[in-house]
Amino acid sequence: MPVRAPTILEPQWYLNKEVRQGDMGITNQDTTADRLKLAYFSMEWRDQLELKQKVGKTYFMVSKAFWDVLEGIMHLLEIIKITADYINVMLKLASYLIFYAMAEVATKDMCGYCFDTLAKNFDGKLNLIPPSFENKDYPIFVTWHKAGRLRGCIGTFSPMPLHDGLKEYALVASLQDHRFRPVTAQEVPQLDVTVSLMHSFEPCSAWNDWEVRIIL
Repeated sequence: MPVRAPTILEPQWYLNKEVRQGDMGITNQDTTADRLKLAYFSMEWRDQLELKQKVGKTYFMVSKAFWDVLEGIMHLLEIIKITADYINVMLKLASYLIFYAMAEVATKDMCGYCFDTLAKNFDGKLNLIPPSFENKDYPIFVTWHKAGRLRGCIGTFSPMPLHDGLKEYALVASLQDHRFRPVTAQEVPQLDVTVSLMHSFEPCSAWNDWEVRIIL
């Protein structure tokens, strides 16, 4: 019988062969111990192969599960971002709606009431016409301008009734703003007045924690 070359299941160091001279030429005969070793090695190799296959399959399943979880997290983060953007847009929209609602509250009648109050201060004979606007509570600022230049501006961030608040700060802003000399009776026809009603206050973390915006 020809001598067999060792295979992957039969490594050279596991073979203990008796080679003898016979009538048929050189023969290669495995001993019983050799066959047991080969059988054990073959079984061990198959077990290792099956184990590697199982480990590889398990690794693939774990990897796929990991990427599925990661993809789910990314989708969740995207949904959260979209939701946050939507909430931010809705808050800005609500702020604009409040602004326009408040803009309707600050009327020309309020400005006229400030002028009447200032005129009566110089001429006590004038009758102050009762205001026609509602007497709601708002933080108030009254600003006077002359020829486009600031002439006085004072107000309060504490809400107060419009009737009393405008009467008070129309005089305080025109006569007690220490940055300017008091307004005189002769200047009244040259003045412009602005009434500002504060709204939508929100907490801040520092004095400069605010955003400059132009609302059209």
